Amino acid sequence: MVRRRISWVDVIFWLALLLLAFWIIAKLFGLINTPAIVEIIPYISAVFIAGSIWQQFKHVKKDVGYIKSIVKRFDALEHEHKLVMNGKLKIRH
Repeated sequence: MVRRRISWVDVIFWLALLLLAFWIIAKLFGLINTPAIVEIIPYISAVFIAGSIWQQFKHVKKDVGYIKSIVKRFDALEHEHKLVMNGKLKIRH
């Protein structure tokens, strides 16, 4: 099993999500009496959440590109193996 390291993007995403959840709960129970600075907390959290999701997409894109390169190399090896097995490609030792 491959262990995945926790990146800073993951930490920012979960902190922003928790901050947004706490803000919503506090607002519902009337603990927050809407000064201007408090009103922008969900917007700030949303920006950080969107930024971290964007970073995750970039990581996934990089990983998919790496997997595609491995598959391409494997296909080339498989093709050469079939040629050798059919006697159409001679190998030297």
